[in-house]
Amino acid sequence: MGSLIVVAAIAIIVFVWVQKTRMARKKWLNLLDLPGTWELADNASTTFEFIGDLSGGNYIFSSNNMLESGGWQISGNMLLLTPNDAKEGTSFEIRWFKLGEIGIHGPGRERQVYQKRVDNVVRLRPRA
Repeated sequence: MGSLIVVAAIAIIVFVWVQKTRMARKKWLNLLDLPGTWELADNASTTFEFIGDLSGGNYIFSSNNMLESGGWQISGNMLLLTPNDAKEGTSFEIRWFKLGEIGIHGPGRERQVYQKRVDNVVRLRPRA
């Protein structure tokens, strides 16, 4: 009987931990609100357009005469970008500064700050 109580207690603890972890991830993804168009803070001609849901999808990066597209995915505080012509992606640290402002840091994108382009189009998200 005692071991059954221990097993039940462990199951409850694991369940609560998993629920809290899921809620924290959902909150983080809602704060980032990545889908949309983001402009480099000091160069509006450099943009990221993230298409998809809150945790992943496709992207289009545009800077001067360069255009890159591929897939993106959020894992923890890392943004994984995988260009269409690459087998492996590159991970970048992503930071949330405030509503509509994020930082991306990693190879070729050191300490870049992006601001979300504001438009009057309201995106409708599919029901989960």
